Amino acid sequence: MDIGSMDLALSALNSYGTGSSDGVGSLGYAVSTAVLGKSIDMSREIGDAMVKMMENSVNPGVGGNVDFRI
Repeated sequence: MDIGSMDLALSALNSYGTGSSDGVGSLGYAVSTAVLGKSIDMSREIGDAMVKMMENSVNPGVGGNVDFRI
């Protein structure tokens, strides 16, 4: 699902939720909050992976050669 269709789905959920008794659109709010939470988790994972790649790039030749004797 791309961003455009996600935005359309969230706005549809929000308009559905405004017809409820609380009038706030709690379903759309809950879905938006869940999507935001997943996005934050994904950003953290990407950041951790980037840090790991940068740490590995300090010594890029380590493990590239194997020395052995017969």
